[in-house]
Amino acid sequence: MRVWPSINDQRGVSLVETLVVVLIIAVVAGIALMQRSTSNGQFQRQNVAIQLKNAFERARFDSVKRRAQTNPDQRAKVEVNSGFYTLTTYKIDTSGTTSPEIVTTNVLHASVATPGGFLPLTVFF
Repeated sequence: MRVWPSINDQRGVSLVETLVVVLIIAVVAGIALMQRSTSNGQFQRQNVAIQLKNAFERARFDSVKRRAQTNPDQRAKVEVNSGFYTLTTYKIDTSGTTSPEIVTTNVLHASVATPGGFLPLTVFF
């Protein structure tokens, strides 16, 4: 025959046990947040690389479209400095006149390491 224990016989959780569980949860959450910040930095670097690649492709396309070899003063270019890059392309209006279109983008975040020995760098197309 089974006898259920009375309410007075049941034991609860002590304060020390509760503090240990809370401490373990805090440590696991801290590790998870540290991993998240590492992935955010990697995500920012990937975005910078994609945006810079798109700027190079746009400059190359503009140069091919206008046949920029005929006028070296109007070559499309990308200037990369620490902290930003500048894309210079040329628009051709309906009368055949070209005008510069300059786009400066501040995308190189502090978390993105830039090689100091190579900057500033200008690439012409």
